[in-house]
Amino acid sequence: MKRTIALIILVSFIITSFVYPSYAAEADELEEAEQTEQTDQADEAGKTGEVEEVIVPLTTESKFQKLVFEYTLKENGYEAYLEKHKDTPRPDREVVIEGGDYSILDGDSFTLSSFEGIEGNLIRTAEEGFVEWKFNIEEAGLYNIEITYYPVEGRRSYIERRLYINGEIPFNEARLISFTRMFADKTDIRQDNQGHDIRPSQEERPGWIKFVLRDSERLFADPLCFYFDKGIQSIRLEGIKEPMVIASIRIFNQKELPSYDEVSAGYNVSPDVDDSYIQIVQAEDTYLKSDATLFPVFDRSSSKTEPFEYDKIKLNTIGGSNWKTSGQWLSWTISVPEDGYYKLAFKARQNYSVGVPVTRALYIDGEQYFAEMNRVEFFYDTDWQMKTVGDGKEPYLFYLTKGDHEIKLEIVMGSVSDIVRDTNQVVIDLYSLYTRIVMLTGTSPDYYRDYQLEKKIPDMLS
Repeated sequence: MKRTIALIILVSFIITSFVYPSYAAEADELEEAEQTEQTDQADEAGKTGEVEEVIVPLTTESKFQKLVFEYTLKENGYEAYLEKHKDTPRPDREVVIEGGDYSILDGDSFTLSSFEGIEGNLIRTAEEGFVEWKFNIEEAGLYNIEITYYPVEGRRSYIERRLYINGEIPFNEARLISFTRMFADKTDIRQDNQGHDIRPSQEERPGWIKFVLRDSERLFADPLCFYFDKGIQSIRLEGIKEPMVIASIRIFNQKELPSYDEVSAGYNVSPDVDDSYIQIVQAEDTYLKSDATLFPVFDRSSSKTEPFEYDKIKLNTIGGSNWKTSGQWLSWTISVPEDGYYKLAFKARQNYSVGVPVTRALYIDGEQYFAEMNRVEFFYDTDWQMKTVGDGKEPYLFYLTKGDHEIKLEIVMGSVSDIVRDTNQVVIDLYSLYTRIVMLTGTSPDYYRDYQLEKKIPDMLS
């Protein structure tokens, strides 16, 4: 088999920074005026990523459907869950459950014998109600969960579910599991009679997706792990938003990714092979995307973009302020002329997050070859930069077979995930303390009254 170092793929797009997750208070009743005020504050927090917007007056209670974490103790989080099971084995076993092989069903879900090219025992789950499956685990331990699903027609937003293991939510992050859809440009970029580019409309391109469950904010680099005892166990998915068809649920353990050094040690690369071949793919020419808001945009600030005309609108980039939420992704297709080892580069401008890199996870045909593909960092620069995927000294080489391949970049927190998790916990702790104080003082405390908070809340200043 001929091996060659041949390809540098150049795509140009604007990368913007991550946003901190925002939280909303969960409860039962709310007066109309206060509900509007608190909802607006929570929405603004989601837009700006400012954690101070999280703390809202709780004169009454509020309820928001899209809940990321419950305001609760740190001990109920995924980090504490992993610490609790740090010595638990991860068995090399697998259980596959057909979607239609459920044990309990509540709501408007129903089974299917075939759907969009897949035959078998499938189930169409509604956005309300729940479906529960029972299965046998031969060896207790930590397992990953992979769901093969099809995003059926809905409101074009993310599909959301709440996950229960044996009737209980295992940790806070399982309260909201997000499943993405797939969109694409409906047409090629066209021009009007003045030569300006016309932005193509977006259409949904649904298809079967295999998704290993992850936290919705991508605060953890690896997929979520769940503990199962030996014997009969159960998984329940409760609808929050949007319907989907489930073909199968796989309980397994995903192999730990090796490092690039370990993978490249097996490479057989000839130093005499010509590496001058370059293929350029314009970033606005996407294959698929997770959101309809990820459409091509124009940039006239620099002639380094392609195509460029100073007096015309040319849709020559993608991303920007629309590409900022964890889990969002863009993909492109490339075609390589022969089997071989290829380099990969991105022309990008990250002019938003000063001092903190933004991070993307890189997938090739839905797979990651080594651990470093989960952390491709783009550092602050007011100008366009050529980011060759590598360790900063040497580029990584990717072995590709002749033909078409899909390149995907997904937003992850990367190196700042620990900081964001700690920040989230501080917000939760402050919120909890604030709630305890308001329970004693009310929302309009008496200036002349001593509420003896130090005695009634002894840990207030600790």
